[in-house]
Amino acid sequence: MAGTINSLGLGSGVLTSDLLDKLKTADTAALVTPIDKKITLNAQKMQAVDLLTSLLSSYKSSVSALNDDALYQKRNVSGNTDAIKVTANSGVAVQSFSISDTQLALKNIKESGKF
Repeated sequence: MAGTINSLGLGSGVLTSDLLDKLKTADTAALVTPIDKKITLNAQKMQAVDLLTSLLSSYKSSVSALNDDALYQKRNVSGNTDAIKVTANSGVAVQSFSISDTQLALKNIKESGKF
């Protein structure tokens, strides 16, 4: 309890306003304050759940965008020189190519003397 409780005497049955205030304070500390703390804690938990729900909704919409096949069909690769033109259009299966230009390689070889 917050303080000591004094009365006018044993068995007098008279409660003073000071004694009533102390009893009220003790009851408030024992009963009302824990409930107020729980209410505050639950309000904070509700805010956290609302934030989590909002973040999960945003995450879900981002992941749903990955489910669209059109996202992967939008690839477009191109490379152009005088000798070759390379393009990849949507709808074409993914493939791997290796192109070597032996003419260009022969022109760029420089011979050195013996080692």
